[in-house]
Amino acid sequence: MNSWLGKADDYWFGPTRAEPLAAFRIACAVALAAYFAHHAVAPAEWLGTSPLHLPAICAGESIPWRYLQPVYIAPMSESLIGVMIGFFCLSTLGLVLGWRSRFCAAFLCLWVAIVTYSDWIASFSINRSAVLVLAAMTFMPLDAAWSISRRDSKNPSPMISAWSIRTLQWLLVTWYFASGIDKLRGGWHSDPYALWTQLQGWYQTPLAWWVLQHVPRLLVSGLQLGVLTFELTAWLLLIPPATRRIGVVIGVLVHLGIAMLMARLWMFSLYMLAFYTLFIVPERLRHGHNRAPEVAKP
Repeated sequence: MNSWLGKADDYWFGPTRAEPLAAFRIACAVALAAYFAHHAVAPAEWLGTSPLHLPAICAGESIPWRYLQPVYIAPMSESLIGVMIGFFCLSTLGLVLGWRSRFCAAFLCLWVAIVTYSDWIASFSINRSAVLVLAAMTFMPLDAAWSISRRDSKNPSPMISAWSIRTLQWLLVTWYFASGIDKLRGGWHSDPYALWTQLQGWYQTPLAWWVLQHVPRLLVSGLQLGVLTFELTAWLLLIPPATRRIGVVIGVLVHLGIAMLMARLWMFSLYMLAFYTLFIVPERLRHGHNRAPEVAKP
């Protein structure tokens, strides 16, 4: 029993390299910048006084709960929108460079929350998950590696507690599993043409049109079952080191397929692939490393 507890303690809190977390910090900031930059073409539609901005919705109105705006945020003026966008750019740049990253993550968390609750109906899963991810990042040693905050450090490769990396890794596989369960509830296991039908919607790309015209439906159904199987078993593929390479290859191919077959969802794929830096960058020091590791603090 003690040996199992010791292994669990080492897995969650043992020392590990800081580079995977630093790589995720950079990749996540780039993905969020690309996502919100795409929506910043007409920011007044979701932040300003545009008629498209949701009005205050009373909780007593008889509307479905899923469409109820949880928090009403008043429209912003054009000058305030400009200030908001400016602070977003500075914060994402701070995360990329590793300058006071925990403060930048905290500000971005507040920023994304405001943007998300300004138009809850139009917000995607990226918005809602980013609030949770950024909130967790405010407690992590984000500047332990690859940051200008450590440019004077004598140890360029410090060790950190593994809990931050483990938390983000398990968040990803839990997200996959929940998505798989939702697909099961939606009939992906019983309807062989669920994916084939979805590729005909407004997300359709020219490549998706070509696939629908030339690829047999049986192969599309096989792809559908493959994606469903991956999402339900991602924790078995990505978490154990022995199967991690296989899981990474399959996951990357899945998100490349989403980006190419579904218009505008390339931003979702980019955001999800940011989590793969936590699995690709080596966590442990090589055997025979004779320098005592420096443990970085949050």
